[in-house]
Amino acid sequence: INGKELVVISEDDGGKPADAVRIAEEMLINDKVVMISGTFLSHIGLAVTDFAAQKKIFFMAAEPLADAVVWEKGNRYTFRPFDYAPSQAVAFAPSLVRMGKRWYIAYADYAWGQSTKDAFVAEIKKNGGEVTGTHVRVQAQPRQVLANPVEPRRRDIECCDVALTADPLEDVAGLAAGRRAGVEHPVVCGP
Repeated sequence: INGKELVVISEDDGGKPADAVRIAEEMLINDKVVMISGTFLSHIGLAVTDFAAQKKIFFMAAEPLADAVVWEKGNRYTFRPFDYAPSQAVAFAPSLVRMGKRWYIAYADYAWGQSTKDAFVAEIKKNGGEVTGTHVRVQAQPRQVLANPVEPRRRDIECCDVALTADPLEDVAGLAAGRRAGVEHPVVCGP
């Protein structure tokens, strides 16, 4: 780029914010990097976002979906090349409410799941719909899958027209429970 060779250096943060920051610091000092790109999990992205602000180094957040990475905790050095939960909710909510007025939302207990749930609840209500209940699946440790996800409370899901999940693992647990409870149109919205 501009006559300079581009070299990619890759390290595994192990899903630990302190390790991600330590690795970024080592790359900055030892390898003289001029930018950082990457991270997958939102809590790692938030840690590196803070590091980028402190060190005044460009950070392209490749995958962390938490809106805080570029909004509440964002800074002039951190960028993310894709949309975020509120824009998805604004775009989809009018169509969702036309599908059904009463909604049940299942989501994962991590930053993106929470912000997506909050955005969709607000936009569904703003568009004349109602959220009859929500179900949170406690997030497993990185690289683990919960063996027995908890199903949503049947009484919450029975009184909705449509179920929305912002968690791919809920496709099986939450939406299957929705089908058993008579939900005709389960909808998946997730990464």
